[in-house]
Parts: sequence; structure tokens; C-alpha cells
Amino acid sequence: MRVAINAPINGLDMVPSTGLWLCLDELVRESKTYTEFHQKRSQIGDIVILDTPVHEKKGKVSTSPSLLYQAANAIGAQYVVIPDLDEDFESSLEALEDYGPPLRTLIPDAKLMFVIHGNSLSEFKHNLSLALTRYSHLIDAIGIPFIASPSLNNFTGDGRLDALSVCAQICPK
Repeated sequence: MRVAINAPINGLDMVPSTGLWLCLDELVRESKTYTEFHQKRSQIGDIVILDTPVHEKKGKVSTSPSLLYQAANAIGAQYVVIPDLDEDFESSLEALEDYGPPLRTLIPDAKLMFVIHGNSLSEFKHNLSLALTRYSHLIDAIGIPFIASPSLNNFTGDGRLDALSVCAQICPK
């Protein structure tokens, strides 16, 4: 398993590469250094995932499909994460409906990632099944929240491993 690094601007050159980078669209728009760093990572073959800080901003979406397109294009992102909300899966599905179709058109080469949330393992499983059944045409990759999601800590055992196990059972190969 590889970990996607979301490095701070002032520490970009200090972080060892795992070949997988997570960057925020907002910082791509704000920092030339941040943009050029991730652009270089993409050019040498690393995978760059463009995310939005919606969860961290308590649901305040500060982006749009066209801004995500501009940021993805600037850094050569291979994946774009649909804005997601930890405690509100229905709003995350609405964002998938709102962002998915225009992003498919604007960035046809990028894969769209949808992050699944749930307050229990059964809710996570239900939400994953619902997303894949109803929106499989818009989802290329599934994201599992890590530290940002306190709800995964409510699962028995290791929540992230439980979530991975559910994904292995449900997700198509």
C-alpha cells in the first residue's frame, strides 16, 4: 500500500516521494511553488490526486468544476476528487451529480475519485453499494477517508481495514 502525501508548501522538498501525491485545488490556485512542484511530480510519472478542502472547511465549497479543471490541467492531475462531506453522504452524492458530468467533459483523461463515508460499517457498505450502483458511470476510483474521518474510528477493530475489506467485497475488479 502507498500513502498519498499532502505536503505543506514550505516542506515540499523535504518529503520523500511515495510516487503518490495529494494536493489541494485551492493551493494550486494560490501558490506557484506548490503548482510547479506537483506539475514536476506528474511529469516524472508520479500519480497526482487533486482534492478539495471541503471537509476541512466544514462543507463550504470554494471551488467549481471549471476551477477544478484549471487546477487539474495546471498540475497534470491523474485523479480529481469529487468534493465530499464526512457527515453528509447525501450532499456528497449531490456533489457527485453536480461535478461529475462537467468534469467528465472538461477533463476526459483524468479519473474521478469519490470518497465514501459512513458512521458505521453497515452504513459505509450501504453508501458504497449505492454510489457504485447509481453512479458507476461517474466513478473511476473510490477514496477511503483516513485521519479526516472520525466516523471510521467508530467501526469495530481497525475502521480503515474494515472499509478496505468492504471495498474488496463490493467493488468490481
